[in-house]
Amino acid sequence: MNIKLMNRLKYLIISVITASFFIIPINLVSSFGEVVDLVYPEPPPPLPFKLKDPHNRPKNGPTLNNVTHKVHIDWMRKWIDNPKGHDPEARMPILRLEEKEIEAVIAYLASIADEEFPQVEWEPLSFKSGDEMTDEEWDEMDALYAEGKLIFSSSRCIICHRVDGEFGVVGVGPDLGAITIKINRNWLYQWLERPQGYFSGTQMSRFKLTDEQLRQVVEFVMRDDQFKPEVADYYGLTEEEYLEGDYTLPAELELLKKSQDEYATLRKNKELVEEGKRVIEVTRCFLCHKIEGFEEKNLLPQPETEDPMETETIATGENAEFAKLIDDIRCLTCHRMRGIGGHFAPDLTRAGSKLKVEWEIDFLQSPNPIRPLLKQMPRFKLLEEDAIAATNFIEKFLVSHEVPIMNIDEDELTDEQIEKGSAIFFEKGCQACHTAGEEAGAIGPGLNQAGTRLETGFIFFHIQDPQRANPGAVEPKYDLSEEELLDLTHFLMTFHE
Repeated sequence: MNIKLMNRLKYLIISVITASFFIIPINLVSSFGEVVDLVYPEPPPPLPFKLKDPHNRPKNGPTLNNVTHKVHIDWMRKWIDNPKGHDPEARMPILRLEEKEIEAVIAYLASIADEEFPQVEWEPLSFKSGDEMTDEEWDEMDALYAEGKLIFSSSRCIICHRVDGEFGVVGVGPDLGAITIKINRNWLYQWLERPQGYFSGTQMSRFKLTDEQLRQVVEFVMRDDQFKPEVADYYGLTEEEYLEGDYTLPAELELLKKSQDEYATLRKNKELVEEGKRVIEVTRCFLCHKIEGFEEKNLLPQPETEDPMETETIATGENAEFAKLIDDIRCLTCHRMRGIGGHFAPDLTRAGSKLKVEWEIDFLQSPNPIRPLLKQMPRFKLLEEDAIAATNFIEKFLVSHEVPIMNIDEDELTDEQIEKGSAIFFEKGCQACHTAGEEAGAIGPGLNQAGTRLETGFIFFHIQDPQRANPGAVEPKYDLSEEELLDLTHFLMTFHE
């Protein structure tokens, strides 16, 4: 019986055996006579806690219980009147309310807001325009702004958020294009510090930023022109009207004081507050938003726990640490685990069988680019102990009995073996989609770290059947022979950038 036939028979046997969850070593013989053992592990144990799907929320809109501490009143009036006028992608319907009804809704929302909201002490410099600053103040603010810009960029905020309709490929964050006339800096600071503290069902991750870093990001957002509306758009002017007049955007303190004064006045108007409650009930705002006073009006199924995103952990020790971490940074907004979560980033169900431990720990602390720009993972500022806890969980629970363990010593590979794999790689045109050496494809993940990043068994498993390894993958299945699979695996093992 020839080698190819023997190996095909062994694959048939292993498919039956692994279906019964046994461990058995299988060996392949390469075209060089090398014997390679394939050991298939047991299936992983059940997860020690129940995962919650961030894309399966009972309420799609944010809580409105403290919205008057979040947004400026003029923005709220315009938003309720015509959400799509602010954001063409807005999911909120146009309610066609009269001005008095809009004012009544705002009065009710002001009445249910906490009387006190955490305030941040800001330096007077924060509220000065560039023209009002001394040279020393300008240099100080420029340094704050530059650091904030760097954090915003390294955190890769535009992966989730659009800015004037651009970017935001994940599609879960609001457009930031005119955010400076929407929110106030106190709320922005509190939100960035802990998003779940304001909206427990948010899909936004919590970034572990220090007080100094939070202030830097706030200064960048509140001052950068990309987050400000066009003056003509803000006032609803034609181009001729704008050119003929002397218009500027209102100052930050002006917006804040106007909002605080008007909210305080409206919440005292009991008749208007009652009318606002009636309008909210008629328009069914509570179906999408959490609103105090309408808890009994919900017509949709509610989550079992108060926090629809909270994992129901029964774990202790390190598993409990990971349960908290996965809630904190909202891994399942982009990733999937065992059929739950998003589709934007790689499925993590087999991550422990796919990734090398050392690489996982380093990557979680400082994600380096392995995919095109808008598919890169944000930098969450995780500590080493966070990364270790996550990696230990992944290696125990997110593994697959379908992916073999292959112990091949890279140092013992011959030039001939590597060259044979290289010939297959370029013959099949893999470099058209993948970055490999100096060849720069931009569709699939880069392979220059493949040997450092990927377990040898997963490389073999993936190229054997890309669609089985990653359902929905566009990578073709070439039906390579066992010898060709080993040769190509040998070649990819040698990539260490």
